[in-house]
Amino acid sequence: MKHFLLAVFTALVLFSCKKDTPRDTSYSQVYGSWKKVEEKYLITPNQDCQFLDLYDSQWTGTLTINGNEIDFGYLRYFTTNTGDISLASDVISFTYYVLNIQIRFDNKFYLLTKPFTFDKASGHFIVNSAQAREVISGDQITVSLDLRAQTRMLQKNVEYEISPAGVSDMPYTNLTFSENGTLNGSLLWKGDIACTLKGEWYVKSNALVLKYKADFASIDGEKRELVLPEAKGDSLIFTRIDSSIEYDESSINIPKSAIEKLKFKTAFVKE
Repeated sequence: MKHFLLAVFTALVLFSCKKDTPRDTSYSQVYGSWKKVEEKYLITPNQDCQFLDLYDSQWTGTLTINGNEIDFGYLRYFTTNTGDISLASDVISFTYYVLNIQIRFDNKFYLLTKPFTFDKASGHFIVNSAQAREVISGDQITVSLDLRAQTRMLQKNVEYEISPAGVSDMPYTNLTFSENGTLNGSLLWKGDIACTLKGEWYVKSNALVLKYKADFASIDGEKRELVLPEAKGDSLIFTRIDSSIEYDESSINIPKSAIEKLKFKTAFVKE
């Protein structure tokens, strides 16, 4: 009986010591509030190659509205968390909805119905003198355009930043790290549902550990270990290097066989 009580007492002491072990929250580079601003693949090719750059290069071509040529500015291709596809600049945007395209121009919204050609595989968007109707007034404009994505050249053994085409490596949109180990922030659940998170953070074996609960996303709690981020001025950079990085070569247009090194960078800025 004496030995049993001694064993129980020893176990309780060990458990108590383990439970009360202080967390390491001395990694001051993460202190403060941060907002996610960018996610990129870091790709190093194993050969010289070229690819159709839908996302990072400016689309070029011609655009006329009511017979007047429009300087459409720096037009870029985007995909949203909900799967919407857009070509957008500060001057005009086109959002593709399969059966129609919504045009934002001159502070108004227009709907353009088929026929039109929007071919992601070839990076080509064509409209031949089609009528677009303003969604409130019903006023019409005549749109003609011929826009193309550019081909981008990559050199062997040079690292490039490439858009991940809607892929996200971490769901967090905001993170706040307190010196005492308290963690607050927000994340996107299932791509577009905003959730508030609360929990704790600490450093363990060169990893940043996040333990939290987040509304619908992780009611029962979640623990995630991240490679320690690097602080660069007002930026906090997370870089992941492992074989589990999600990569869809049909969206990026760079064959995985042509990639020597693949990393994923997520950048936050201080609020």
